[in-house]
Amino acid sequence: CAVEYAPFMLVGMGKNNPRFWSDWGTTLMRLAEYRNESRFIEDAVEKYGICVSLCLEEGEENPFKAEFLYNYGCSLDFLGDFSDDESYYERSIEALTESVELDSNHSHARYNLALSLSHLGELTNDIDCFKKAIAYYEVLAEEDQEDEMTWNEWGLVLLNLAQLLKDPSDPEHDLKLYHEAEIRLLRAVSLGSLMAYYNLTCLYSLTGHIPSAMHFLGKAEANQILPSIDDMMHDEWLQNLRKTNDFQAFINLLLAKRKQG
Repeated sequence: CAVEYAPFMLVGMGKNNPRFWSDWGTTLMRLAEYRNESRFIEDAVEKYGICVSLCLEEGEENPFKAEFLYNYGCSLDFLGDFSDDESYYERSIEALTESVELDSNHSHARYNLALSLSHLGELTNDIDCFKKAIAYYEVLAEEDQEDEMTWNEWGLVLLNLAQLLKDPSDPEHDLKLYHEAEIRLLRAVSLGSLMAYYNLTCLYSLTGHIPSAMHFLGKAEANQILPSIDDMMHDEWLQNLRKTNDFQAFINLLLAKRKQG
């Protein structure tokens, strides 16, 4: 494993070489994705952090500083997902913001900055975070109308915002936000996004359109992108759907399939 031998490569590669530390961090990130273990992400954050520190020592001389900050920001966001610690998201936003400032054409950095903002918004119920994320998704969609990930995440942010701004005295405002989320999620589906199926399930459950919710739940199951049964049974957005006989039958069918498999 490259990670196991990496300490012995320091002499040959040069421990003051930012690229070495960045490559080491990238290897750890791939292991984290494969093994789904936070210890690899923590190590990746450390290695990327060393890389960025070395870049700071070099001043403006390193042409790859934006790339290194992007990697560092992504690793911090990933660790935030594991730990539910808002400080990691805050540090991710800081690193990715600097990456975007250094390279305004770095669309991946802007996309991941929007993701980190939305993740922090979900954790802290911060409306401003969602609004900032939406501003980035608007720009990204203008640049690439065919990017299904942007449309899916944009729809999900609007769905979160609709829940936070829910106002029983102004149902029309709520419906407007749900409709905007629906437009973007359906656009994502039309472009090939599989993750949008479950997000549409949640949207139609929240808005009481049960047949549509069941339709997209079936689509999500057919494409093997459903969360665990336990997660679905505790998903607040599926509360309306869980009350129906159709959902109970769907869950029973899933359980029967898993017993057979």
